[in-house]
Amino acid sequence: MINDLPFAEQSLIFAVLSKIAYLDPKESKPKFAELGFKSVFFDRNGSQAYCVYDSNDVIIVCRGTQPTELSDIVADIRFALVPSSSGSGKVHHGFKQSVDNLWESIEQCLAKYGKKKDIYLTGHSLGAAMATLIAVRCKRLDTMPNPVALFTYGSPKVGNNAYKKLINSVELVHHRWVNNADVVTRNPIWPYKHHGTLHYMNHYGDVRNMTAWQITKDRFRGFLVGIKKGKINFYVNHSIDNYIENLEKFTRTP
Repeated sequence: MINDLPFAEQSLIFAVLSKIAYLDPKESKPKFAELGFKSVFFDRNGSQAYCVYDSNDVIIVCRGTQPTELSDIVADIRFALVPSSSGSGKVHHGFKQSVDNLWESIEQCLAKYGKKKDIYLTGHSLGAAMATLIAVRCKRLDTMPNPVALFTYGSPKVGNNAYKKLINSVELVHHRWVNNADVVTRNPIWPYKHHGTLHYMNHYGDVRNMTAWQITKDRFRGFLVGIKKGKINFYVNHSIDNYIENLEKFTRTP
């Protein structure tokens, strides 16, 4: 069971699942199987996610932004705030639409596989934002199984302060991973707010507890290191591969 694994290994496996979610079903199915999971693919109006499951756990894995998919680009740029599905707080229009596209399929999946299993949600980038909105719906609806936790990687902000208060009220366990200068994690700007327990990776790729000022200085150092290597770390750090590399290191840390 995932819940029996150390936190570092949990974080790594959800990041790996988030990476596999970028693959098409023919490629992803054997990859999920290697990890011991069966998988169901959802695709509606360009919004995509997987339900992966074994005898103990069910994980909704939302697919992140694909630059070649117009629907993903539209979802990212439709950043106007609209009322959430509960009516409490406001959320990113494009992210909500992506979730609305898949909600019926996700409800059916969790009703079929999730009654007596631990439920988790995860995703990277756009997928992280979608997973957050889905997790909140699951927490507040009596008809849905209660998620154990949400793990997100490189997540943008999904809603305003009132929506953050709603998430706090349903007591969602959210582990939010941020890799150094990853620019996506700092957008959209005000009045959007982040939710969740921040797990920060510094410019060396180490997981560190740091103050806001220390993070600001570390991001600047990371930016300078990237420039010296001919890279813009604001964008390079967003790669799910970099998150996985750092988490592999984290699992080896005593």
